[in-house]
Amino acid sequence: SLARNTNNREIFKITKLLNTIIKFEYTKRQLGPPQFHHCQKYGHTRNYCYRKPRCVKCGAEHFIDNCTKKLEEPAKCANCGGNHTVNYKGCQTFKKILSRIKSKTKTTKRDNQHTQTQAVPPAPHRSGHDTLRSNPREKPSYAEATANTPPSDQLQIVTSFLNELKLILNSLITALTSLINKFPLLITSNP
Repeated sequence: SLARNTNNREIFKITKLLNTIIKFEYTKRQLGPPQFHHCQKYGHTRNYCYRKPRCVKCGAEHFIDNCTKKLEEPAKCANCGGNHTVNYKGCQTFKKILSRIKSKTKTTKRDNQHTQTQAVPPAPHRSGHDTLRSNPREKPSYAEATANTPPSDQLQIVTSFLNELKLILNSLITALTSLINKFPLLITSNP
């Protein structure tokens, strides 16, 4: 997204970029809440739907491919029971959900403006090692969580790992050295 500027529309005139033909398009605004076209309900998508399928045309519990409704018969909405298809934007159910979303958005904007206008005292300066938090529910960072673990435990773990690794490498070096020493004998014995 671009910051507001008077020449933003100039981007739509660009047709080539780095030897590639391109086309900038306006974003398509979503006209309402998501509607999953399996159950025809609003407010969720495929990953969150466990309902039975509903027909777009007749509102019965089957897929549109299995619908036997004739073209002359009126459509029936699966959400409100009205004489229209489920995806009709004039549906009362759609309008109610849309008005709820708009009222929540207005409330959120009003709350944000209200909190921004309130005077907030400056936070006291804290050092980086200070684990006191202004919000007790906030999770501590990784650095804060590991700051209280005694370094001797960590040092002991690393030291024991290095000692084990040293033993393995020493035995491997010994085996390779003996193999290399036997190699000239193998060459001379097999003509």
